[in-house]
Amino acid sequence: MGTSRRAGAGRGRAADAGRGADRSRAAGAVRDRAAAAGRDEHRGRVAGAGTDVDRSRNAAAWLRAAAAVATLVTGAVVAAVSWADSGPFTFVLVGVPALAVAPVLLLRARPGAAGIAAWVAAVVVLGWSVLTGLGTGAYFAAPGVVLLVAAIATLPGGAPAPTSTPASGRPGGGDRRSP
Repeated sequence: MGTSRRAGAGRGRAADAGRGADRSRAAGAVRDRAAAAGRDEHRGRVAGAGTDVDRSRNAAAWLRAAAAVATLVTGAVVAAVSWADSGPFTFVLVGVPALAVAPVLLLRARPGAAGIAAWVAAVVVLGWSVLTGLGTGAYFAAPGVVLLVAAIATLPGGAPAPTSTPASGRPGGGDRRSP
Protein backbone atom coordinates (compact mmCIF):
# COMPACT_ATOMS: atom_id res chain seq x y z
CA MET A 1 0.00 0.00 0.00
CA GLY A 2 2.92 2.30 0.69
CA THR A 3 4.24 1.82 -2.83
CA SER A 4 0.89 2.59 -4.41
CA ARG A 5 0.71 5.86 -2.53
CA ARG A 6 4.15 6.81 -3.69
CA ALA A 7 3.28 5.95 -7.26
CA GLY A 8 -0.04 7.77 -6.94
CA ALA A 9 1.68 10.77 -5.45
CA GLY A 10 4.00 10.97 -8.42
CA ARG A 11 1.12 10.82 -10.83
CA GLY A 12 -0.75 13.38 -8.76
CA ARG A 13 2.05 15.93 -9.05
CA ALA A 14 2.26 15.41 -12.78
CA ALA A 15 -1.50 15.72 -13.05
CA ASP A 16 -1.47 18.86 -10.91
CA ALA A 17 1.26 20.35 -13.08
CA GLY A 18 -0.83 19.53 -16.14
CA ARG A 19 -3.90 21.12 -14.57
CA GLY A 20 -1.88 24.23 -13.71
CA ALA A 21 -0.81 24.55 -17.32
CA ASP A 22 -4.43 24.10 -18.40
CA ARG A 23 -5.53 26.82 -15.97
CA SER A 24 -2.83 29.11 -17.24
CA ARG A 25 -3.91 28.54 -20.84
CA ALA A 26 -7.57 29.06 -19.89
CA ALA A 27 -6.75 32.34 -18.13
CA GLY A 28 -4.81 33.48 -21.19
CA ALA A 29 -7.76 32.59 -23.40
CA VAL A 30 -10.12 34.60 -21.16
CA ARG A 31 -7.77 37.59 -21.35
CA ASP A 32 -7.56 37.23 -25.12
CA ARG A 33 -11.36 37.06 -25.45
CA ALA A 34 -11.74 40.08 -23.15
CA ALA A 35 -9.21 42.04 -25.18
CA ALA A 36 -10.96 41.08 -28.40
CA ALA A 37 -14.27 42.24 -26.96
CA GLY A 38 -12.70 45.51 -25.82
CA ARG A 39 -13.08 44.76 -22.15
CA ASP A 40 -10.78 45.88 -19.38
CA GLU A 41 -9.66 42.62 -17.72
CA HIS A 42 -9.23 44.21 -14.29
CA ARG A 43 -12.59 45.91 -14.03
CA GLY A 44 -14.70 43.66 -16.23
CA ARG A 45 -16.28 46.47 -18.17
CA VAL A 46 -15.97 47.76 -21.68
CA ALA A 47 -12.78 49.78 -22.04
CA GLY A 48 -13.54 53.44 -22.53
CA ALA A 49 -17.16 53.15 -21.36
CA GLY A 50 -17.93 55.33 -18.39
CA THR A 51 -14.55 57.00 -18.19
CA ASP A 52 -15.92 60.40 -19.22
CA VAL A 53 -18.75 60.00 -16.73
CA ASP A 54 -16.32 59.00 -13.98
CA ARG A 55 -14.10 61.98 -14.75
CA SER A 56 -17.01 64.43 -14.76
CA ARG A 57 -18.30 63.03 -11.46
CA ASN A 58 -14.83 63.29 -9.96
CA ALA A 59 -14.43 66.85 -11.24
CA ALA A 60 -17.85 67.80 -9.88
CA ALA A 61 -16.98 66.31 -6.49
CA TRP A 62 -13.71 68.24 -6.33
CA LEU A 63 -15.48 71.43 -7.43
CA ARG A 64 -18.13 71.00 -4.73
CA ALA A 65 -15.45 70.43 -2.07
CA ALA A 66 -13.40 73.42 -3.26
CA ALA A 67 -16.47 75.66 -3.25
CA ALA A 68 -17.42 74.54 0.26
CA VAL A 69 -13.89 75.10 1.56
CA ALA A 70 -13.77 78.51 -0.15
CA THR A 71 -17.02 79.43 1.60
CA LEU A 72 -15.64 78.36 4.98
CA VAL A 73 -12.37 80.26 4.42
CA THR A 74 -14.33 83.35 3.38
CA GLY A 75 -16.42 82.95 6.52
CA ALA A 76 -13.30 82.82 8.69
CA VAL A 77 -11.92 85.98 7.08
CA VAL A 78 -15.26 87.78 7.42
CA ALA A 79 -15.52 86.68 11.05
CA ALA A 80 -12.06 88.01 11.85
CA VAL A 81 -12.80 91.35 10.21
CA SER A 82 -16.37 91.74 11.49
CA TRP A 83 -15.98 90.70 15.12
CA ALA A 84 -14.91 94.13 16.36
CA ASP A 85 -17.79 95.79 14.57
CA SER A 86 -20.63 93.24 14.85
CA GLY A 87 -19.81 91.28 17.98
CA PRO A 88 -21.88 88.12 18.47
CA PHE A 89 -23.91 88.83 15.32
CA THR A 90 -20.82 87.63 13.46
CA PHE A 91 -21.91 84.08 14.31
CA VAL A 92 -25.12 84.67 12.36
CA LEU A 93 -23.32 86.47 9.52
CA VAL A 94 -20.87 83.61 9.07
CA GLY A 95 -22.98 80.76 10.45
CA VAL A 96 -25.68 80.77 7.77
CA PRO A 97 -23.27 80.13 4.84
CA ALA A 98 -21.21 77.71 6.96
CA LEU A 99 -24.28 75.65 7.84
CA ALA A 100 -25.38 75.73 4.20
CA VAL A 101 -22.12 74.17 2.95
CA ALA A 102 -21.73 71.63 5.76
CA PRO A 103 -23.93 69.00 4.01
CA VAL A 104 -21.88 69.42 0.83
CA LEU A 105 -18.78 68.28 2.71
CA LEU A 106 -20.58 65.62 4.75
CA LEU A 107 -22.29 63.99 1.76
CA ARG A 108 -19.24 63.65 -0.50
CA ALA A 109 -19.61 59.87 -0.69
CA ARG A 110 -23.18 60.14 -2.03
CA PRO A 111 -23.01 62.01 -5.35
CA GLY A 112 -26.79 62.39 -5.77
CA ALA A 113 -27.32 63.79 -2.30
CA ALA A 114 -24.19 65.95 -2.58
CA GLY A 115 -25.53 67.42 -5.82
CA ILE A 116 -28.80 68.39 -4.14
CA ALA A 117 -26.86 69.80 -1.18
CA ALA A 118 -24.73 71.84 -3.61
CA TRP A 119 -27.85 73.35 -5.17
CA VAL A 120 -29.29 74.23 -1.76
CA ALA A 121 -25.97 75.66 -0.57
CA ALA A 122 -25.58 77.73 -3.75
CA VAL A 123 -29.04 79.25 -3.34
CA VAL A 124 -28.55 79.94 0.37
CA VAL A 125 -25.05 81.40 0.03
CA LEU A 126 -25.97 83.58 -2.95
CA GLY A 127 -29.20 84.64 -1.24
CA TRP A 128 -27.30 85.47 1.94
CA SER A 129 -24.77 87.43 -0.10
CA VAL A 130 -27.56 89.50 -1.67
CA LEU A 131 -29.36 89.94 1.67
CA THR A 132 -26.23 91.18 3.44
CA GLY A 133 -24.69 92.70 0.32
CA LEU A 134 -24.25 96.20 1.73
CA GLY A 135 -22.02 94.82 4.45
CA THR A 136 -19.39 92.14 4.55
CA GLY A 137 -21.82 89.54 3.19
CA ALA A 138 -20.87 90.57 -0.35
CA TYR A 139 -17.68 88.56 0.12
CA PHE A 140 -19.81 85.42 -0.04
CA ALA A 141 -20.79 86.16 -3.66
CA ALA A 142 -17.66 84.58 -5.13
CA PRO A 143 -17.94 81.28 -3.21
CA GLY A 144 -21.68 81.31 -3.98
CA VAL A 145 -20.98 81.51 -7.71
CA VAL A 146 -18.45 78.67 -7.41
CA LEU A 147 -21.09 76.64 -5.55
CA LEU A 148 -23.54 77.38 -8.35
CA VAL A 149 -21.02 76.19 -10.95
CA ALA A 150 -20.42 73.06 -8.86
CA ALA A 151 -24.17 72.45 -8.66
CA ILE A 152 -24.50 72.85 -12.43
CA ALA A 153 -21.62 70.40 -12.90
CA THR A 154 -23.61 67.76 -11.01
CA LEU A 155 -26.47 67.88 -13.50
CA PRO A 156 -26.87 64.67 -15.50
CA GLY A 157 -26.26 64.74 -19.21
CA GLY A 158 -22.70 66.00 -19.15
CA ALA A 159 -21.31 62.80 -20.67
CA PRO A 160 -21.66 62.11 -24.38
CA ALA A 161 -24.15 59.48 -25.44
CA PRO A 162 -22.64 56.21 -26.64
CA THR A 163 -22.65 55.77 -30.38
CA SER A 164 -24.16 52.63 -31.77
CA THR A 165 -25.33 51.22 -35.04
CA PRO A 166 -29.05 50.39 -35.20
CA ALA A 167 -30.20 46.81 -35.61
CA SER A 168 -30.81 47.41 -39.30
CA GLY A 169 -27.07 47.96 -39.77
CA ARG A 170 -27.63 51.23 -41.57
CA PRO A 171 -26.12 54.39 -40.10
CA GLY A 172 -29.42 56.24 -40.61
CA GLY A 173 -31.34 53.58 -38.74
CA GLY A 174 -34.88 52.44 -39.28
CA ASP A 175 -36.26 49.66 -41.43
CA ARG A 176 -36.12 51.27 -44.81
CA ARG A 177 -37.06 48.88 -47.50
CA SER A 178 -35.98 49.45 -51.03
CA PRO A 179 -38.80 49.77 -53.54
